[in-house]
Amino acid sequence: MQDVVTGEEVRIADLEGKVVAIEAMAIWCTTCRTQQLEAQAALEQLDSPDVAYISLDVDPNERAGDLAEYARREGFQWRFVVAPEVVSRSLARTFGDQILSPPATPIVILGPDGDVLSRDTGISRDYGRNPYVGYDTVDQNPFLFEGELDGRLPPKERVVTVGEGNEAVAFRTPSSGRTYAIGSSPTRGRGAGIGVLVDRLRPQ
Repeated sequence: MQDVVTGEEVRIADLEGKVVAIEAMAIWCTTCRTQQLEAQAALEQLDSPDVAYISLDVDPNERAGDLAEYARREGFQWRFVVAPEVVSRSLARTFGDQILSPPATPIVILGPDGDVLSRDTGISRDYGRNPYVGYDTVDQNPFLFEGELDGRLPPKERVVTVGEGNEAVAFRTPSSGRTYAIGSSPTRGRGAGIGVLVDRLRPQ
């Protein structure tokens, strides 16, 4: 496997003697990003050369270049790797199919001797707390969208879209009082384990 940012070879065997956290993720996965922000804070808190964190993209449709751009854009400094199919199959056999479900935020933590210390899933947060505060406010770009805004409708307007082939049209919903087409354009298709990591390595 290869770190998509640095181009360096990534081999678990080369990390013997370190605590290694392996996170299954995908670029589109918002809970993965939440876990990665927690990981970033944990790694800064630990500040240890004996910890290695690896984000393993298990979505077979995602490309190395896109993953590298994601890591750079978010400012994450650890290893990012696209999982080859053989690695994904091996992970599923060893840890179960849920390891290949990024929204479950699966993370496996290996001890210095290679033993599995934890195989948790799920972001740990207080019930009722929104982990994406501000994502739906009207003065911000749409969540995870970085393109140019259209401007023909107010933010958060409710619409219905109808598409055929490469054409799509958006209509205001009846609840807004008026319903009309605003035009058409070509479509443009194209965790809990963090706490374990900190607890295992925090100086006593």
